[in-house]
Order: sequence, then C-alpha cells, then structure tokens
Amino acid sequence: MGTKGAWTPERRAKQAETIRRTKPWEHSTGPRTEAGKQTSSRNAVSMYVKRRRAVLAVGKNFRAMFALHGEILGSRLGESLLNPKLSVNMRNATEDQQDRYVDLLWDGQELMAAALSLFPCDPCADQCLEANGTDTTSDP
Repeated sequence: MGTKGAWTPERRAKQAETIRRTKPWEHSTGPRTEAGKQTSSRNAVSMYVKRRRAVLAVGKNFRAMFALHGEILGSRLGESLLNPKLSVNMRNATEDQQDRYVDLLWDGQELMAAALSLFPCDPCADQCLEANGTDTTSDP
C-alpha cells in the first residue's frame, strides 16, 4: 500500500472514536433469514471442499511430474528413486517432454501457492518455535 491511502494518526483516532461510539459489535446478529442461516452453515464445508480440491490438484500435478520423469528416464526410474544423485537429464528428453516439464513446474508453483493460501498459518507456531529456541527471523 502506498502512502496515498495510508492512515494518518488523526484519521486513526477519528475512526477509533467512531467505532467506540457506534459499537458495531452490539449490532452484529449474523444471518437472520432461514436461507441466510443455511448459507452460513455451509461455509465450513465450502472451505473444506476448496482445500480438498487444492490438495488433489497438487497431487495430480505431482503424479504427472513423476510420470514424466519415468518417461524420460525409462527403465532407470526405480533406480533414480533409490539414488538421489541420479536426476532427470533434460538433454535426454525430447522437446515435447521438455515443454511439458516446464509447464508442470509452473503449474506446480501456482497450485502450491493457491493451496497454501487456503491453509492459514498457525498464530502460535512462531511462539512455539521461539519457546523451543528456534530462530524464526532468518530465512532457511
């Protein structure tokens, strides 16, 4: 957010006073109609479905990537799983395989970002890590 829309201390004070005066929490009632209550009751299920779809999409992308690795490596796929030093050599891949590989990588990044956005961070996680002596400020 740029400075154009930033709240000044005066604006913050005025908004705080308005909130204290109107007490919006006293007027919040939730859904009033039966239809509204039905819609509200499905919110948790809706989020569950979104999360499940996101996780399944990431899994499908992973399986496609794994299948492509097998296609490129051929009979050495099982060996590559046991030997982490043996990786997919893209020089042995066809142009079509290389294009599919790049597409899967990009899709995987987008799918992971979308999936992670549906799973909020645990607000206590940093406190728990700090209590155990883990540094949460540095990048891994």
